[in-house]
Order: sequence, then structure tokens, then C-alpha cells
Amino acid sequence: MNSKRILPILAVLLLAVAAPALATVMVTVSSPANNANVPTTFNVVASATTDAGGAQVTGWYIYVDSVAAWNTSGPTSSINASVTMSTGTHTVLVRAWDSTGAFGSQTLTLTASPGCLSGICVNVSSPTSGTTVGSPVHFTALAQDAANNPITGYVVYVNNNNVYRNYISTLDAWVILNPGTYSFYIRAWDSTGAFGTSPTYSVTVSGTVIPTPSANAVVFNNLDDATGWGSCTDCAGGKLASSWPMTQNVASPSRDGASTEFQITGQPYSDALWWKKVGAYSDKENFLWEWWFYLPASSTNAQALEYDAFQFAPVNGTMTEFMFGTQCNYAVGVWDGWNQQTGSWVHTSFSCPKFSTGVWHHAILFAQRVGDNRDQVRYGNLTIDGVTTQWNLTEPTAPTPAGWTANTGVQFQLDENSTGTSLQEWVDSVKLTIW
Repeated sequence: MNSKRILPILAVLLLAVAAPALATVMVTVSSPANNANVPTTFNVVASATTDAGGAQVTGWYIYVDSVAAWNTSGPTSSINASVTMSTGTHTVLVRAWDSTGAFGSQTLTLTASPGCLSGICVNVSSPTSGTTVGSPVHFTALAQDAANNPITGYVVYVNNNNVYRNYISTLDAWVILNPGTYSFYIRAWDSTGAFGTSPTYSVTVSGTVIPTPSANAVVFNNLDDATGWGSCTDCAGGKLASSWPMTQNVASPSRDGASTEFQITGQPYSDALWWKKVGAYSDKENFLWEWWFYLPASSTNAQALEYDAFQFAPVNGTMTEFMFGTQCNYAVGVWDGWNQQTGSWVHTSFSCPKFSTGVWHHAILFAQRVGDNRDQVRYGNLTIDGVTTQWNLTEPTAPTPAGWTANTGVQFQLDENSTGTSLQEWVDSVKLTIW
């Protein structure tokens, strides 16, 4: 055997045996919790362990937005350290080292607001007073109770009118406001019924924005590609169609290589409806629906093109239908919203000329459940091909038919006009975001 070949192999084996295992340092932050709201000065309570035999935790650092805010050389396996941050949201990293030089970390996202010395203090973080913002206006605030009673709800007052109310410990709301300059303040209550009020601020509303969904939003992408769609003609409100097929995974026309085609053939004024349900989500009250649609030349003979989001949810024990219904009413030339209570369309003042054919159009609808009991529908903004109109249209709801259960979803409808011309429509990149 060649000894020159054996020696390098033995050397590699010896190195592998001699190399120490890399220690693992585990850091556990017990307070505050991740995503917590904290005063500007608060304590970080943490502990650390190492699995290296004979080693101990020898040092700690706390970083706020990558800048060292506190440290100790130890040795100590736990800390209760006071940290001060400016008002706002920060990234806090807690790191510990052991005597082998290994370290471990835990990262938190924390939002700091000034401490509350007495009563209930309300810190408004959005909108900033004196600024100009688009509608819907994003109101965020954090309340602290000096007596440490739980915060149980907020009300946003604009020009002394209640425009939004919730019954939870935080405030993150999008509120539709018409153009103009407003005064506003925010009031918070605790579990004893006591309340505190923020200072009064001013804000000017000009233009529109598409809301940014919250971190806990639920997103459904490419619903046009999903299974489980339903359809009907007898439920669509018009004459019965003879056929209303739906074809998925259409290569052309498409935006992403797989669109869905809706077709209707039948007598004059035939209607057909196609829907996709995604689940209950009864606690969601903001609906951001985005879709693309493509129309052939025959679409100019439509009576209307309908696009709806919907939710069936219990309100005070009654299963309630929230129909965020919109249609481009070709017969009248305007956009319509839906009144669920009367079962009828409501003309808006916004024109809707017939869409150009042979091209893709992009639509985004923002709608909400509103009212102190979240029992009304509000149409916020509708964006078509980059042009946004603010509807600010509030409509009533109504109980669902008996036996319906909680659900959420989107639907499309094609309505033929008096000519009875068959219609087609392709949709793609259908996305629903709810929070």
C-alpha cells in the first residue's frame, strides 16, 4: 500500500475529530412580545443557554435598528434591561455570547409610544397633523392605560362626527373622506368604561389612494385558476341562457399564460353568473379586489358587465349578505352599485362608456363593511386602467336566504341586451385581499 496516500487521509480524519463542534446559543425574550406596543422606555427580559460543555453565557447586546442600545459583559444567563427608543416602529435585536465565542439572537418588531402617567393616553401615529393625504385616510393610534386596564375600543371623530369605531385594543383603519380640510381626534376606552382623548389635529384630503393591506391580511392570488367555481343562469336575474360555459387555462388571450373565459348564449336579455368562494372569514371588513379583463368586439352588445365581491357573515346572530356589487351599465353609460335591501342597482354619477375591445383592462375595487355594528356596505374607490374614482357610496345589507352559511368570494356576470348577441369575456390575475 502506498504510505504517501495514507498520510493525507489520516491527517484529514484527525482534523475532523479534533475540530470542536460549533456551540448553539439559544436566546429567549420573555418580554416584550414580538409586535408589541411599548412605551418609549421599557424593559427587555431575556435568558440564554449554550449547549457547549463547560461554557457559560458571558455577554449581551441589545440593538435598536442596528445601533447598540445596551450591553453587559456578564457573565450572566439572563437580563432585565431598560431600553429607550423614539416614538415609532423599530427592529430590536437581542444577542447573547458564550465563552466559546458563539452567539445567538432573537429579533422583535416593537412600536413605541410615549408613556402614560395618568388616565388613558392616546397616541396618534397616522395621519400626521397638518398634512395632505389621499382618501381613504389611514388612521392609526395606540392607547395606554396608566392603571393597566385593557384597552377595549376606539372611535375616530372627524369634525366631531363618529366616522369609525372598533372594539379591539388597537386602531388601524381606512376611512373614506371627501376632499376638504378636517379636524379630527381619536378616543379610546378601557375595560372599566373610562376613556381618553387625543389632541385635536387637522388633515387635508385631496385625491385618492389604494389602501395598503394590514400585516394580517389574507390574500387569494390567481382565483381565475382555482378549482371550485360555480355558475348559474336562473339565479342571475334575467332571462335564462341556453349555455354559459366557463373555460380555464386559456393560453390566448392571457396575461400570465392561463386566463379564464366566460361565455353566454341565449335569448335576448339572458344573464349568467360565475362565482368563486374562498371561505368564511367573517371577521374581515376590508376588501381589495383586483382583476384584469379582456373583451371581444361582440361585448359592445352587452346590457351590462358585472363585477362583485361578497361576504356572508353573522351580524348580531343574523346571517347577513354583504354584496359589493358593481356593474358597468352599458344601457345607461354609468357605473352602478348594489342595494342588497331592495335588490336593485343604484346609479352613480360616474360614467362608464363601453370598454375598448381586443385589449386587457385593469380594475381594482376597494370596499368595506362599515357602521358601528359593521352592518352596511361602503363602496370606496374603483380604479380602471389607472384612473381612480371615489364613490363613497353607502348601501344597506339584508339577511341571506335561510340555510346559507358564512363565506366570502368574488363573482362575474354577463348580461345580454335586446339583440341576444352571444357574449364572451376573459379574466386573468384575479386577486382578493381581505383584512
